[in-house]
Amino acid sequence: MDYNVQENAGRGACGGHGGVRFWLYKMPSDSIVQVPTDRHRAHPTSLSSQEISNLAANNEHKKQPAPRGLYLSEFYQLVALIVTAVLAALGIKKLR
Repeated sequence: MDYNVQENAGRGACGGHGGVRFWLYKMPSDSIVQVPTDRHRAHPTSLSSQEISNLAANNEHKKQPAPRGLYLSEFYQLVALIVTAVLAALGIKKLR
């Protein structure tokens, strides 16, 4: 949407630029045809300078590192592992 032309492919490749405004198709006559996307139809006007400055591609330096630490799901996995180990140890002890 910021009129950055790129040949990247895959999901999210253009997300940092606001998405795809037009698909570009090169014709046999070497002309290029622009086919507007639904995203363009939803926002047909050019992005303002403020909108462009807010795009992720223009804010690489502001990326926050992923939070570190133990998440709740990891905590539950750890508790389940400890409980399983204790129960296994008790079961082995009873077999002796």
